[in-house]
Amino acid sequence: MAVSFIEGVQSAVLRPAKELKGIASPPLEPGETRRVRVEMDRRSFAYYDVDRGDWADSPGEFEILIGRSSEVIELRRKLTFTR
Repeated sequence: MAVSFIEGVQSAVLRPAKELKGIASPPLEPGETRRVRVEMDRRSFAYYDVDRGDWADSPGEFEILIGRSSEVIELRRKLTFTR
């Protein structure tokens, strides 16, 4: 299983420490490995704005985290999200 999270490194709004953004769980035999894809789009970086009652995006710097769980992170990459 692979999971993807984002962390807001520098964002205009307060964000959770880790936001789950995707899960890929292909069927595997014991000892088998497989490359998986967890796609993230513009909505992956949005947050729900309760004042507007709608989703909004906030430009900023994020870190993409990929791993087997929230505690076993195997890959980190920074990304700058712009409008």
